[in-house]
Amino acid sequence: HTTVVPLQYDGHTEHIPARVLPSPPFDMVLGRTWLKRHNPNVDWVTGVITLN
Repeated sequence: HTTVVPLQYDGHTEHIPARVLPSPPFDMVLGRTWLKRHNPNVDWVTGVITLN
């Protein structure tokens, strides 16, 4: 099923639709739509995502 999740970062909050997965090995998956809208910088070595 899906739900709406508040996503908070750097003083900004947005509510995004999220699909609930059974026991995923990660906290959250950011979809392509969100990534295209926010265009973050990704450091693949450290795993850090930076928003401008």
